[in-house]
Amino acid sequence: LVNKGDVVVQAGCWRTETVEEWAEAVGSKGDVIVIEADDVNADILDVEIKRRGLDNVTLVRKAVWHEPTTVELQVSDVSDRNKLKNSQTYSPRQSPENYEAEKEVPGDSIDNIVKEAGVETVDHVHMTISGAEIEAIEGMTETLRNPGVRLFVRAILCHEEEDVPINREVARMLEDRGLNVTLAKQEPNRGNGGNVYAWRPE
Repeated sequence: LVNKGDVVVQAGCWRTETVEEWAEAVGSKGDVIVIEADDVNADILDVEIKRRGLDNVTLVRKAVWHEPTTVELQVSDVSDRNKLKNSQTYSPRQSPENYEAEKEVPGDSIDNIVKEAGVETVDHVHMTISGAEIEAIEGMTETLRNPGVRLFVRAILCHEEEDVPINREVARMLEDRGLNVTLAKQEPNRGNGGNVYAWRPE
């Protein structure tokens, strides 16, 4: 997915191994921007990034959204099921009782986060943000204009109003912005959503 010298944005990340793999893949001339909303996960990532000497990694403690604001993070007993309460989605596998707590966290757009990190061009965006994919894409106008930009979007949750998986809406949004899109197979055990791959021709 990436080459040496690339800039990668990992939106939503609770595995240190994932960060280390990106850091190694892009090399010393590349950059990795890791965005994580949960302060517990971010604390662990911060310690491990420093301990492993990942000098090309920047950790941003925010939720991905379409504008600067404060959002409510629903915290599950399993980190990869954390979800922003303000988003337009719900999880068919999770009920409100599955969330242990709610906490306010700062949110911002990927465009703003990238700009604040001093990065001019993003080569790859990897989104595993559990339900805020629609809002994230709305806040990526500049990032998605980059020639050759590539995206991976994990889109398995369902739209609250239409009660359908959001992967097809995510695909439509990216196509409307001029990207080529491929949908992975649907996942019946996860609400019939699935991964979305997209890229802008150079």
